[in-house]
Amino acid sequence: MGIPRGRVGALILSLAVPCGCAGALEDPDRFPPPTCTLRGFDVPADLLAVRCGSGDCHAAPTVAAQLDLVSPGVASRLLDAVSQGCPPRRLVDTSSPAMSYLLDKVSAVPRCGDPMPLGQLPLPEDEKACLEGWVTAVAAGSGETDS
Repeated sequence: MGIPRGRVGALILSLAVPCGCAGALEDPDRFPPPTCTLRGFDVPADLLAVRCGSGDCHAAPTVAAQLDLVSPGVASRLLDAVSQGCPPRRLVDTSSPAMSYLLDKVSAVPRCGDPMPLGQLPLPEDEKACLEGWVTAVAAGSGETDS
């Protein structure tokens, strides 16, 4: 009888593709985490003010969420400040930037509460990468991060 005609290609492909795990990287520093690829993108002005400061959410003077992400000095307001969230966490954690509450809240499934921006489409991956880079820079104390 033989192998049905449509399955021959699948059989050949399965024999040609190696199986198994890739294993550990010998030099993980060769593959740094993604960085912002949007040229000229200013996180406080282009992301926080536009995506988070709309309506009454995070813009002064009517900051419904008790966190102003629009007024000048936003980085200094976020550094090691404790969230009002559940449980309280550092908004930008200088000891572990990747664990910052700000980054958690823009993830698809935050550890607590609703994902941000509330009632809007989630941030695209390139904007998330810019935000991650900005949080890391702010946590490290690099300049020009506080618009």
